[in-house]
Amino acid sequence: MPRFFALIIIMATAALLLAFQAGAADPYAEGRHMFEVSCQTCHLMKGQDGYATGFYQQYRPRDFSNPSSWKNLSDADIVRAITEGHGAMRPIGLTPEQMKAVVDYLTKEVKKNAM
Repeated sequence: MPRFFALIIIMATAALLLAFQAGAADPYAEGRHMFEVSCQTCHLMKGQDGYATGFYQQYRPRDFSNPSSWKNLSDADIVRAITEGHGAMRPIGLTPEQMKAVVDYLTKEVKKNAM
């Protein structure tokens, strides 16, 4: 029985180390995932495999791959749009950790690639 518990502890430690290494390799992975799941349907970006839906053509949500979309856009503006909604966009319920991950991904990865 003690060997069984030792094996469980070793396996759990290995899993945590692998998860930590994966996160360290891509610090924006969670934010990217949240953006792809919750935002990308409307916020198409150039270079992505997507097409302009009727919704996109009618409401023209912000294209984060366009450098002009970042003019005068603060982290607080992004948080406010996500929590309160903006135009046709309804509020999206994210945890504080998810919100930080999405904002970090947008402002540090997507914005950098747009400029």
